[in-house]
Amino acid sequence: MNQWNEGQHQAICIRDKQVLVSAAAGTGKTAVLVERVLRRTLDDQPPLEMDQFLLVTFTNAAAQEMRERISKALSLRLEAAPEDLRIQKQQLLLGKAAISTLHAFCLDLVRQYYTVLGVDPQSRILNEVEQTLLKQEVMDELLELQYQEGVEDFNDLVRRFGGEKDDEPLRNLILQIDTFAVCQPDSNAWLDRAAARFEDQRSAQGTGNAAPLPFLPILLQQSQKQVCQAYQALEQAELLAGQYPALKGYGPLLQAERLQLEDLIHEQRWETFQSVLTSDRIVFGRMPGISAKQGSQEAVGAYNRRLQAQARIKALRAAAKDQVKTLQDNLAGCTCAQMACELADTAPAMGALVALVKQFRRGYDQTKREKAAMDFNDIEHWALKLLHHEDRSATEIALALNQRFSEILVDEYQDINPMQEALLQALSQTGCYYMVGDIKQSIYGFRQAEPNLFLNKYRAFKENAEGSLVRLEENYRSSQRLIQGINALFDVIMKPALGGIDYQAEGRLCCGLPPASEDGGLNGENTLELHILEKPGRSEAANGEPDAEGNGAKDTAGAGMEKEEEQESLDTLEAEARVAGNRILSFVDRPIWDSKGERIRPARFRDMVVLLPAVKGVAPVFAETFSKLGIPVYADMGTGYFGAQEIQTVVSFLRVLDNPRQDIPLGALMLSPAIGFSPEEMARIRLTDRKGSLYESLVRTARKGPDSLHIPVRAFLKALKAYRRLSRQDSMENVIRSFYRNTGFLEMAGAMPGGPQRQANLNAMVQRARQFEESNMKGLYQFLNFLEGLEKSGADLNPAAILSEADDVVRIMTIHKSKGLEFPIVLLCTAGRKFNMQNQNQDILIHRHWGLAPV
Repeated sequence: MNQWNEGQHQAICIRDKQVLVSAAAGTGKTAVLVERVLRRTLDDQPPLEMDQFLLVTFTNAAAQEMRERISKALSLRLEAAPEDLRIQKQQLLLGKAAISTLHAFCLDLVRQYYTVLGVDPQSRILNEVEQTLLKQEVMDELLELQYQEGVEDFNDLVRRFGGEKDDEPLRNLILQIDTFAVCQPDSNAWLDRAAARFEDQRSAQGTGNAAPLPFLPILLQQSQKQVCQAYQALEQAELLAGQYPALKGYGPLLQAERLQLEDLIHEQRWETFQSVLTSDRIVFGRMPGISAKQGSQEAVGAYNRRLQAQARIKALRAAAKDQVKTLQDNLAGCTCAQMACELADTAPAMGALVALVKQFRRGYDQTKREKAAMDFNDIEHWALKLLHHEDRSATEIALALNQRFSEILVDEYQDINPMQEALLQALSQTGCYYMVGDIKQSIYGFRQAEPNLFLNKYRAFKENAEGSLVRLEENYRSSQRLIQGINALFDVIMKPALGGIDYQAEGRLCCGLPPASEDGGLNGENTLELHILEKPGRSEAANGEPDAEGNGAKDTAGAGMEKEEEQESLDTLEAEARVAGNRILSFVDRPIWDSKGERIRPARFRDMVVLLPAVKGVAPVFAETFSKLGIPVYADMGTGYFGAQEIQTVVSFLRVLDNPRQDIPLGALMLSPAIGFSPEEMARIRLTDRKGSLYESLVRTARKGPDSLHIPVRAFLKALKAYRRLSRQDSMENVIRSFYRNTGFLEMAGAMPGGPQRQANLNAMVQRARQFEESNMKGLYQFLNFLEGLEKSGADLNPAAILSEADDVVRIMTIHKSKGLEFPIVLLCTAGRKFNMQNQNQDILIHRHWGLAPV
């Protein structure tokens, strides 16, 4: 990029101690980072050396791209000045420059100082599947011991959070808390604080006092926000009623209902707020009956506008009433004394829960040490241990690294978690800490990313406190019309309460492309489309319309209606998929701008992608609908691997090897193409011994059955015996390969519909067997547990990928997986689905500052 805009120039040239660059999508942040590194190494006086930078990226691919772009930029500089020794030196130093993910940097640090940490230098990193299985193993041992001991606090915990049928909810709860805690710089201290909040209340109750409730200010704030929304709805309804003489009869009631909420909005004490809200002082009466008939002097147009206003007033008032009623129900009994009593009552169970989380972590860490293994959380904690003493003072290693690195540059800063922030702060005590990110692209909260780290610095640096803020807003990737459409949409929906910033005030994009590239070859058509589909079969009652007096909707459908609202119907998904499919077909062969080839060419299926918030249960519907329309498609289904017929056959084979007296796996294996018994033959075999197991019927048939049966049955039992012997002597990988080879099952699968996918799945099973062996686990029984753990945990449920970039297919993927990718034509589907509020519906909520909150 030859010409730098004002924001880019500032981001390149600023030399402050701490810098936050808020770089929106397509604003050239990578080019800015490359140029900054070049100028700091070649132009600054005194210049930095290339190995004085620590450049942290989010992925290995991003790190590699950054290194290549810096290398290319240095080469261009060297072409212009081939005798420049300074440039030549930086090219040589680039090879050992610290450009990597934070995990890779920490791993290098751990391996360099493994003797200080007491870590086995041969330790390997566990993959996600191995971590899941190892955690299950540790959890089984931990809970089994707890049940045997039967401590009362543990029993209380199980009664409260253990689940009705099994203890799976408790297991998940321990894992969730551990996953959150391990991303904190001092996880044990965080857990101790979480438990102490309950224990403090119990201690205070014992002395007849009450400990402070630190969460009251935020509880009051959030409750008042809901009251304020109801107030504004009533105010809007009141103003609307005042515009129509025939509707002014609504005014007094709306005004009275609005004013009764006014004091609540400004109340500063929780006890008073809760008492007034839940008392009989807050009431909603019946709205006056105002005729909906047309007046004798009322024109048709005025009459229709009045009817619309009347319906709007009723809807606003019903919404306000429902919001207040819900808040009243939720806060009934939530006095300070009652909440303190409940916290004290749950203290034993919460103390037991925190103790379990700690024991689980110790057991998991011990098991990893015994297996000479580690995970990414270990790497981060060990690295921080190398940089910090227990009193948080810098170690000699930290001081040496601060001397080495004059500038720390962090990409995708909005996805940093507190643990990673502590590491980066420890490394940047003396040098420049340069952070680049975009809060609008923060999508990794489920991985414990903490976007508030970005937001807090954004707000502080905006006021020139502690650092400098630079904003990059000019987009060089998208057309003017696309950006205008995006701005119009997000001006309305992205507010501080939802997205962390006011999009209209400080998040809008600007188009940086020259006018010549504006239409992108789409013949002047709009480049942003919004298709709104009405859900079929939704009556007014189902949509929650108020009754004739505007007193709220009546729930006539009960739980069935709630379930329908929570899950999209199949008809709705199919309708949306058909709309998307027809739009895709209309784009094929239409001219598009190829940014890589810098030319206009016809659009192909591979130029298009369908993005979904979640693929489970949705992607299969879209894939099937697209196929019916003749659209070649590749979908990341999210599930399906263990449900595939060929994989079920292999799993049945392995289960039969483990125990041939299991009728269902044995029957499934015999009926599979790999073995080839017909249903009629199976029936005849079973009739030889109706009372025993299927295996006993096979043995009897092999001895006394007719020639047409006993010969193939004998051959099958002989092969089964050989496979069972092999499973005790050889690796699971070789057992499965032998099954494929002897039965020709791999080739059979290839001849079935969807053959390449089936063969890829079968080959993936071999890879999983190798992965199992590499994890130091051995034996058929453990391998079956390994597969069962994979299926149960959902850690590995995608069919094997058989796609290449050259395949002319429409991709279907999640929004998360599309990060960093570019497609000329993007369809965002199922955007009407409700937000995933699963984290808010847990038995215990987890918060970085407030700890644990049973609900």
